[in-house]
Amino acid sequence: MTIKVILKNNQTSGTIPTAASFSVGEIGINTADAKIYVKHSDGNMKQVNTTGPQGFQGRQGAQGPQGVQGPQGPQGFQGPQGSQGRQGAQGPQGFQGSTGVQGAQGPQGAQGFAGPTGPQGFQGRQGAQGSAGAIGPQGPQGARGVQGAQGLIGPTGPQGPQGVQGATGPTGPTGTIGATGATGPTGPTGPTGYQGRTGVPGVCPPPPPDPGLN
Repeated sequence: MTIKVILKNNQTSGTIPTAASFSVGEIGINTADAKIYVKHSDGNMKQVNTTGPQGFQGRQGAQGPQGVQGPQGPQGFQGPQGSQGRQGAQGPQGFQGSTGVQGAQGPQGAQGFAGPTGPQGFQGRQGAQGSAGAIGPQGPQGARGVQGAQGLIGPTGPQGPQGVQGATGPTGPTGTIGATGATGPTGPTGPTGYQGRTGVPGVCPPPPPDPGLN
C-alpha cells in the first residue's frame, strides 16, 4: 500500500511560512514560488534553496569543428488547404464564328386566333333627296283617340245603422276554454249613393301626317 507524505505548503506567491507553526527542522513549501523553507535552530524560517549571486561570464571559446550531418528527418504532415483565391478578370470576347448553313424551311404554323374587331368607320354623308313619288292611296283611318278622363265620383251615400250586437256567451270554467258565443246578425246594408254624372268625352287629336304624302 502506497503512503503519500504531504508537507506543509502554501499556494500564495510571496508568502513565507510562520515560524510559530513549525518545529525546528520542519520543512514548509511555497508551491507558487517553488521555494523550500526550514525552521532554523535560532527559531527563524530560512529558505533552503537560496541561490548565490551569479559569477562573471567567461570568454567565449573557439568554435569547434562542424559535426557530421544527421540523416534527413521524415516528411512532415501536409498542411491544410489554403482558401480559394479571388476570381480572375474576364478574358476578352472571342471572334465571331462564320454563319452556318441555312436549315430547311419548317412546316407552316397553325392559324393564329382571329384579331379583335376594328372600330366602326365614320358615317357617310347623307345622299341627295330623291324626287317626290306619286301620291299613294289614302291610308286607313287612324286609331281611336284616347278616352277622356273619368267624371268626378258622386258623394258616398250615408252609412246604414250598425246591427245589434249578439249576446256574449257564458264564460267557461277556469282551465278549460269555453265555447265562443254565437255571432249576432249583420245589420242591414245602407242604401247605395247616387251615381255621379258622366264625364265630358275626350277630344281625339288628329292623326299625324303621313311622310309618304309629301
